[in-house]
Amino acid sequence: MNTKLIKSSIVIAGIILIGLAFSYFMKAAEGHKAELRLKATGEWVAAEGFCNDKMKGIEGIDITDQYLLKNGKRSEVTQIEIVAQEVKLELCNQGQIEYEFEFTLLPANESFLHGSLGSFEVIKSVNDSIVYFKMNQDFKKQYENFKEKGAE
Repeated sequence: MNTKLIKSSIVIAGIILIGLAFSYFMKAAEGHKAELRLKATGEWVAAEGFCNDKMKGIEGIDITDQYLLKNGKRSEVTQIEIVAQEVKLELCNQGQIEYEFEFTLLPANESFLHGSLGSFEVIKSVNDSIVYFKMNQDFKKQYENFKEKGAE
């Protein structure tokens, strides 16, 4: 009788431990996806001479978890799907881009690869191959220096 109780207790404890481990890993995975969704959002800028050979001037897009603003058109976003990518390396005139994940904005159905080029965060449109840099003070300074050198 005592042996059955011990075996049952071990089985129950094992089931509880497996359930706790599963719950922990699911929460960790959701936390990681939330972090990646946060990386995907923000103000992004594509500029002539910054990995975009065929582009003239500068254009920007805004991505939030509610909308995508691109070319003056605001599209609703109800979901951001994220897919891990094997590292793809791409060379552009500013250096080497290393991609870490792809995200798709639904129902707008716009997809982007997210990665880095040195210290800059970048996204590349899967639809039209334009490379956008996350707008921040470092990028703004780099762009201004680039423009000054081009004017000389």
